[in-house]
Amino acid sequence: MPRALAIVAALALALLAVPAHAGAWFDIGGGQSATIYANTAVETHESYAPFAFGPFPAGSLVYEDISVVPCESLGESNQVCGETLFIRGFHCEFYGVSCGCQGALVVPTRLQFNYDPLVVLAAGGEEANLKLLFRDEDLTNWSLVPGAVLDTQAHTFTVAWNRNVLGIREFAILTQDITPVSSDTWGRVKVLYRR
Repeated sequence: MPRALAIVAALALALLAVPAHAGAWFDIGGGQSATIYANTAVETHESYAPFAFGPFPAGSLVYEDISVVPCESLGESNQVCGETLFIRGFHCEFYGVSCGCQGALVVPTRLQFNYDPLVVLAAGGEEANLKLLFRDEDLTNWSLVPGAVLDTQAHTFTVAWNRNVLGIREFAILTQDITPVSSDTWGRVKVLYRR
């Protein structure tokens, strides 16, 4: 009995040392909806309608994980962590190669990202001016998410996502838009500065 208690205690301590992940496997062929929650907030999640990937047989498992992350953990973070006022970042990973769906949706998912209005206030920003940006592992630049709906009462962005979900997708909430600047522009600025 003491040995069994020691094993249970060791397993409990090992689980406490594991970082919080809310990722989950779900069946895209089971005819059930699925909602995957972020590691720190139930207000941040992605919801899949039944058969969001089309008709797949029961047992077609896929995995998704959504994590709230600091700015420095995002890809191409220099574009969103510098002069902009970063509010919150999200890292989404989806694996579905074994099911054959390749992450292609036939029914859009519903993504919802939350933010803390006190962080916006502390950054000197206004909730009404917040922007939701996106990049995936194939893109080198961040871009505005088209159709993102800001709800300043619920402190969330909601998006109907109809693009591919396979691999890594990252999102960031900023207090202002970022606009990539052509390298030619910097040359002209340097010339003017030298005059």
